[in-house]
Amino acid sequence: MRRCTAVKTFISLSCLVCFALTLCAAPFQPRATFSLEHRKARPPQHVIQLEFLDAEGEPVEAVIRLGEGTPLEPQSYELRARTDGSDSAVPVTVHATGVEQGYASRLIFRVDPAHIFSTTNQYVLHVRAGTLFLKEGGQTVSFNTGRDFDVALDNDRLALDQTFAYPKSVQNKLELLGGTGGGNASFRYARRFDEVRARNWLNAELNLKGDFNFLSENKEKYFNSLVGELKLFTPFRWNFPGTPANQRQARARFSEWDVHARVDSDQTFENADKVIGTSLGTYLKDPISRWLSSYHILNGFSKADEASVSPLLVVGYDYVSELKSDDDGDSVDKLDTHAGNHRARAILVWSWPLGRNVDIGFLGINRRIDADLLLELQGIYDFRVDEFLDQSRVSLNFSPRTASNLRIVYSLSWERGKAAPTFNDVHALLAGLKLNF
Repeated sequence: MRRCTAVKTFISLSCLVCFALTLCAAPFQPRATFSLEHRKARPPQHVIQLEFLDAEGEPVEAVIRLGEGTPLEPQSYELRARTDGSDSAVPVTVHATGVEQGYASRLIFRVDPAHIFSTTNQYVLHVRAGTLFLKEGGQTVSFNTGRDFDVALDNDRLALDQTFAYPKSVQNKLELLGGTGGGNASFRYARRFDEVRARNWLNAELNLKGDFNFLSENKEKYFNSLVGELKLFTPFRWNFPGTPANQRQARARFSEWDVHARVDSDQTFENADKVIGTSLGTYLKDPISRWLSSYHILNGFSKADEASVSPLLVVGYDYVSELKSDDDGDSVDKLDTHAGNHRARAILVWSWPLGRNVDIGFLGINRRIDADLLLELQGIYDFRVDEFLDQSRVSLNFSPRTASNLRIVYSLSWERGKAAPTFNDVHALLAGLKLNF
């Protein structure tokens, strides 16, 4: 009996040694990192990217064999979130990218949107035995020789990527507002189309936006603006000159450059302009907003466990020409664009998280809420009429605590300024309900 036990122990140790030697001798090392699908959603959803590095630490292209093993089966993987010594499993779906002749460069894992990634968790991607086969020296070999393996994810990368999440000011919404001027409505909808004609540098976005009063006789009491826009854009990251090589990834700023065509109309379609132009949007990653977002005021200035959202700055040029103008003396005056106007514009949007999971039981409400201050500041300079036109929105939002992308928000807003095409001056204090989706 003792001899059998000794033999079993020897065999087990031999297997472990062989497995360890196999991993040490493996020409490739796995790396799993967080990434954001910047173009697919507002706010973009986190995904996990699995790739393999060569001996010099560089990603290997076209290395994962898709025709052997089970690389595209969700059951072959498990994302484990470890908190305070306990593990919870997060289901994933998987697809391949960078595919050439049956080999993929990397695997992309998506999770249920209801799961909110947090830097307080330690995430590990677990890969089951027999899942992955790699190309080595022209041959296809099993990576882990029949054994499961884990790849830990770096939370620093998670925090870095979260700084590129879209501010809540530019999320899709439908808002009903009451206050100055009676009943008003505001909506915003963006639909993105990735990799037009299979070109990863070419993407498209359709934007619909409107601010109007329910009664046309009160249209001068709100922004009286409907906008339809189609833009083609390419995303990229950049660094300031002189950034050290080992800090370029951490300091890179996510940006989008676009060309666009737009129609600006009033809510009764009596006045309208057509617009063509170009713009550049970038996340500032400035230290002030990062510091302000690192503490939740309504939680007693407690340290935030989520990364801050950087302000988004968009600057651009527009050429504006008249599409339609109502000459009726009783109609709202429209800024003259019949001869064609050149305009420079800038927009700054930011979401400042004031509190998370805030208990407001003292108000008789038993549900916890999140609180955010939303800022949207816009300035336009029209060279032809030599006039500066600005618009400001400051909104305090309270939303029930939920992981869903679809949520009802209670808002209190101060809105002022002018909006295309009439640029009628508006000052409004509003309260209402907003549906984010």
